[in-house]
Amino acid sequence: MEKFFNVEGICLPDIHYIVNLESRIIKIEEMVASKKYFTINRARQYGKTTILEMLRSHIEEKYVVFFISLEGIDDKVYEDAASFCCYFCGLLYDATNYGEVPGIPDEIASMLQKYSTKNLAGTISVTLEISFLQCAVIWKSQLCL
Repeated sequence: MEKFFNVEGICLPDIHYIVNLESRIIKIEEMVASKKYFTINRARQYGKTTILEMLRSHIEEKYVVFFISLEGIDDKVYEDAASFCCYFCGLLYDATNYGEVPGIPDEIASMLQKYSTKNLAGTISVTLEISFLQCAVIWKSQLCL
C-alpha cells in the first residue's frame, strides 16, 4: 500500500506520511519519568492524538498506561472536584474492567470502582492511595478546540 496524507484520527507511520516524532516522545518520556506534568495544546489536526498514541506505545512496557478521553462529558462533571474525581475514577475503572489496561491488581480495580460511585467531597486521598502504582495517565481532551 502506498503512503498517503491522513487528515483525521491517529496517523500510523507505516501507512501515513508523518513527521519523525521520536525526539519529542523521548522528551515527554523524560518528563513522565521525572513525574512532571506536560501539556500538548495545539489546534485541530496538529497530531495531538497521534503523539499520545505513540507515547503510549513507547512507554507501556515501563508504565501502566490508561488512554482515556474526556470528549463529550456533561458539564455537571466539572461542577466540583468530587464530581470530577468520581467520574475520573470511573473512567480508570472502566479501562481496567474492559481489559484495556492489563496487570491492574484486583484491589486497585475495586478501589477505583468504589471511588467512582462514592461522594468524594473532602477526600483528596484518592491520589495518595493509587500513587503507589507506577502509572501514566494519558488524557485526551478536545474540549477546547
